[in-house]
Amino acid sequence: MVVHNLKSELDEMLQIHGLNSGERGIPFSTLARASHFLDELRMWGIDALSRAHLVEVCAQLHGQLGLTVEQMGSIGIPADLLEFFPGWRDGVSDGFAPRRPGYQLTTSAAGCPMSVLRLQLSPFSVTVSAALLLLKRLLECLDEDVHFHVAIEPEGNVEEFESIVSTFHSSANNRVQFFRLRTASIFAQDNARGIIAQDGNPAILLPRGFRASRARANDELHAQKSDLLFGFTPYVSQLYWEGGNILSDGHNIFVGADAITENMVRLGLTEAEVRQLFCAEFDGALHFLGRVHRDHFISSDKQIGNTGQASFHLDLDLSLLGAVGDDGGRKALLASPELGLQVADEVLNEKRMVAEHYLSERDAAVKIRSDYREYADRRLPALQEYRELLQSLEYEVVEVPDLRMDPSRNLFSTRNLDLNYCNILPGLVKGVPSIVYLPYGLPVIDQLASSAYRKAGCHPVPLSQFGRLANLLMLFRGGLRCSCSQVY
Repeated sequence: MVVHNLKSELDEMLQIHGLNSGERGIPFSTLARASHFLDELRMWGIDALSRAHLVEVCAQLHGQLGLTVEQMGSIGIPADLLEFFPGWRDGVSDGFAPRRPGYQLTTSAAGCPMSVLRLQLSPFSVTVSAALLLLKRLLECLDEDVHFHVAIEPEGNVEEFESIVSTFHSSANNRVQFFRLRTASIFAQDNARGIIAQDGNPAILLPRGFRASRARANDELHAQKSDLLFGFTPYVSQLYWEGGNILSDGHNIFVGADAITENMVRLGLTEAEVRQLFCAEFDGALHFLGRVHRDHFISSDKQIGNTGQASFHLDLDLSLLGAVGDDGGRKALLASPELGLQVADEVLNEKRMVAEHYLSERDAAVKIRSDYREYADRRLPALQEYRELLQSLEYEVVEVPDLRMDPSRNLFSTRNLDLNYCNILPGLVKGVPSIVYLPYGLPVIDQLASSAYRKAGCHPVPLSQFGRLANLLMLFRGGLRCSCSQVY
């Protein structure tokens, strides 16, 4: 019995540290003075939540150690969620009733204006140069009423960057604003999402947190949260997520199933409760894509093992365009490995794709094509499920070419060989529904993608004619949308 095991485990920990809980628990100050006990209790809590319900864990901590809700929160237990379980002190999880915060996700669609985009200058020089180049291209290609809020390291020389950016465009000084914030990557999409608050004003929503054992934890903005963040009021989600796994076009919201898995294991909730919590938080027509596999989450390392999705983030396989085109119907771009494979031989005829690998050019082409095919076969069932759900919601699904390799088995990773055309920025450009995208400098497949965008009723807006920026971002397993987070 899980509850019995939890009690026995706590008893053993107390015994090892020479502590006796008695009938009324132990003063928290006493626990804090016990060498390493709270550290062990934190680790125990992580493990306990992965195999028992939050209510069971908290009932034991409260009944056996006398911990309050605040004290449980201080050791990493998501005790703030206990307010939704009226019988938690008795170990009863019935009556779960999450509250609705009252905000809504910002709409991102081809027929909607873009007003403010967030970017991040990470501390790594290779991505700083990429972010600056991206900012330059965006200033050149987007309307002059689009503004950019850019994170820069607290130790960074703002005056120097302002001077550099002022040369990008005549309107740059009025459109670009820097904010001193510590970040770990160029990918601004994942650590915050734009929302419209209950008062109707644009705001910033932060995820509950990142996986502490991973470098991305340094992208958390919580510790830097003040009255304003990037110039907007910040809110903190009740859930763990990354922005690349959430899509919204004002009609529907899609969340990747891996986010359900992560919250089940890290919060100690059932699948149904996590779904209910997402529905309450992201008020709207919400749908989940992918399959939930609890055993895919490795609790000791707080990370997803094998994804239950076509890719680890939805925005690598899907882009919602909203209602566009002459018919005014809803459109969605969906990655098509099969379409990509149709031109794979022509793509691999490009010398830069096959030269200077550990294999001869001929053998490299054979191996790369085989890897494309293998990864496509594994992703196709999930992509078909995406298609069926989208069509059931009356979306016209437009295929875009896609050629990618399994990142865990890629033996050519010193050069980007992944070609993805879903990670785009939809919105109005010069009053026309558009898709802003990054070409890879491979005409045959770039043109195929551009034709697909037109088929979807959108004007293609390439940020460059070369593939340098797209290839650099994809080496880090991201793209344009990953690097630009729309506030509103």
